[in-house]
Order: sequence, then C-alpha cells, then structure tokens
Amino acid sequence: TMNMKHYRELETRPLGEAIQVRRPEPGELLNLNSRALDLLVDFSRNQPPMLESATSVDDAEATMRREHSGLKLVIGADETFRGIVTQLDIRSSKLMRIANATNIPRSDLTVADVMIPRSKLHAVDFRVFSTATVGAVLCTMQALGEQYLLVTEDDSNCLRGIISARDITRRLHLPDIDSGPARSLADIQAAMSA
Repeated sequence: TMNMKHYRELETRPLGEAIQVRRPEPGELLNLNSRALDLLVDFSRNQPPMLESATSVDDAEATMRREHSGLKLVIGADETFRGIVTQLDIRSSKLMRIANATNIPRSDLTVADVMIPRSKLHAVDFRVFSTATVGAVLCTMQALGEQYLLVTEDDSNCLRGIISARDITRRLHLPDIDSGPARSLADIQAAMSA
C-alpha cells in the first residue's frame, strides 16, 4: 500500500455545460531560414508510428485510417527498421502493379511488399540536422527527389526521427504535395512571396 499522508487532496470543481476543449495554438509561421528541428517528428519525444513488415496491406490500411496516420515505420520481427509505408502506397495503383508483377493476390500482399525500403531512403545525422534550416532540408529533399528524410544518431545505428515534405509545405502554408519529388526551392520561395 502507498503512504499518502504526505499529500494533500486537490480542490476540484464541477464542469459547466458548455465547456470548451483547449487546442494547441497554431505554430509560429515558419520560413526557409527557420530551424528544421521545429518540424522533426522526434522519436525521443513522440512514440514512433510502427507496423510489422508481415502486416497485410488491408490491416495496415485499416490501422492507418483508424489512427489518422499518413505514415508508418516498418519494422521486422526483430524490431529493426525496414522502411516506411504511407497511405498513398497502400491505396494507390502501385498495389495492383505489385500484385500483377508478383502473381500475389492483393489480399495476400504485406506491408513489406509495398513499403519504401530502407535501401531507397536517405538519412542525415542528428548533429548535422540539429543546426539545419528548413531551406537546407528542402534543398536536400529536392536533390534526392524524395518526400521523406530520416534523421539518425549514434553513427546511424538508431533512427531518431523523420521529416516530410508535406509537413514542411503545410507549416509554410503552401498547397499540399501528394506525390512526386519535393517542389523546388524557387517554387516555394515564389509561393511564399505571393
């Protein structure tokens, strides 16, 4: 049993009928010179969104829809990072192409069949990323033609976080980008000055 004699009960009050729910204030407006760290989904602070590689695409789609998640990290049975999967990967015509190419029925496809594998992703060390600007990250993503950039630590032995082009454009208050390479810095600068 816990000894509670050193604690005092907090004063409580009844709830009114029209009580509002507090929501976070909109983040400060970012620009290309803002710290990229402000946009990182940092796994030391946020639970990583994960799926096992053997999860069926149907189960993955249901989970992502239920959790309102656009992206999941894919891990193997040994809990090591294998890749990423997005709702776009699961819902797109990519599924049918993979099913046709592999002669595997769509219902038997797993996350491992449709994910963006680790070998096609790029990472930046956290020490480098922690001093980077949003513009430098966008420039890197544009050069790679990728929508996601991973951040690692401990000499690339640990995945620290992820940043997406979509999150950047959303926080810069630009139109969403659903697929294809990240828009060019010139496009972003033009949209920001419009």
